[in-house]
Parts: sequence; structure tokens; C-alpha cells
Amino acid sequence: MGKHIISVLSHKGGGGKTTTSHLLAYGLSKLGHGVIHAATDSIRSVRDANVRPYNTYSAKTDEELKAVVASFSKFPDIEGKELFLVLDGGANKHQLDEALAKVSDLVLIPFKDSYEDYEAAVLDLRRLPDSLGLKTAWPYEYKRIPIANAELEEEFGDLKNRLFDYTINYSENLRLITNDKKVESLAKAKPIAKSFALAVRQHLGVRV
Repeated sequence: MGKHIISVLSHKGGGGKTTTSHLLAYGLSKLGHGVIHAATDSIRSVRDANVRPYNTYSAKTDEELKAVVASFSKFPDIEGKELFLVLDGGANKHQLDEALAKVSDLVLIPFKDSYEDYEAAVLDLRRLPDSLGLKTAWPYEYKRIPIANAELEEEFGDLKNRLFDYTINYSENLRLITNDKKVESLAKAKPIAKSFALAVRQHLGVRV
């Protein structure tokens, strides 16, 4: 079986990187894969999380990040199981983003329904040519959806072809996905987490 590195990046803070990365890590683990989650944001703390079915490690420094990636690459194959390393990027870390993109099998740029997020995502997509934009915390109200999609198309222009083929719609349960003290927060998000993970797995051509 194989190993896969997925980076969730954006130079903008508050775009949904941490929520997206935890949602993906949780979903992949629930599909039976071995998953490691690593946080590179120097501001966000990394705490023990016994309720999560995957391990989260600190990768705030270059040394920590290199150690996590090296350990993952050397980890022995497990028969019948795909292994994933999900990297949660930090804000305003252009050089780090570019370095992570080079070692990743998939780079996702999450963005929300706002002009600030559109602008930031466009910059990141142009800066990281193999990355894909990911609509996250996207509106679910039937009146707002066509407006949001029209605004997105106008702002992205030709980059609308660089969107990941999946949308994470807004849900109160997603806001709680990073709460490492409440197992019910994870359980409530499980359906969308598995759906998202399936889309990522299909994109990577992973067969089980």
C-alpha cells in the first residue's frame, strides 16, 4: 500500500485550514487508513487528544516539520492499509507553503464565501501552481448558493477550473471538529468527514 502527503495551505488566517485538515484526517481514519496530522501554525497550540482516532503532532519549527515528514517517509508499510500525512499550514508562511507543496501529493487551498477569501485564494493558487481551491463553510441556503457561486466565478476567472471537486457546506458541527475534549463533536461531523475523505481518496486514485 502507499503513503500520501496532503497539505492544507493558505497565507490568509481564518480561511478554514485547521478545520479542513482535521476534518480530512478524521474522515480518512474512519475509512480505515492510518493518519497523522501535523500542525505548522506557530500560534495554535497542539494538545493531547485521546478522543481522536489519529495523532496530531507539532510541526511549528523547521526541525519539527522535517522530523515529522522524515518519520512518515520511513514508516514501514502496513499490509492492506494506506497511510496519510495531513499537514495543517500556517498563515503568512509563503516559503513554508512552497516547500510543503513540493513534497505533497495534493495541496488544498480552503476559502470561504467572502471577497477577502476569494482574493487570498486566487493569490495562493497562482503562487502554488499545482494546488486546488476548496470551497469550505460554504452557504447551504438555496437563495445564497447561486449568488456565492456567481461571485466566485467572477473573482476566480480562469482559475475556476482549479477547484477541487467537492464542497464543504457550512455546519455547526464542523466548527467543533477541532475540539479535542468532546468526542461527540467528532461523531456529529463523521458523515461529512467520510464524504470529504472519499473525494480526496478518489482524486488521488487510491483504491482499497
